[in-house]
Amino acid sequence: MARWSTRDEKVLIELMAEQIKKGRTTTIFSKVGWAEIKKEFLKRIRNDYTNLQFKNKFNKLRTVCKDSKALLTQIE
Repeated sequence: MARWSTRDEKVLIELMAEQIKKGRTTTIFSKVGWAEIKKEFLKRIRNDYTNLQFKNKFNKLRTVCKDSKALLTQIE
């Protein structure tokens, strides 16, 4: 099981946002997109997670985002 620090998560989110700004139009990243994310992540963090660990973290972050939006909707 991978242990992601807050810094690791922040950098991953920044890199995913950069991919979105490049014009990603689907709900998932392509192999090329993941390769670019992983390459830049390794440059910045020097912690080499596997492709599966990146994808699992992405799915977990997506779930947290979805749940947070649902909670905020209930508050309004």
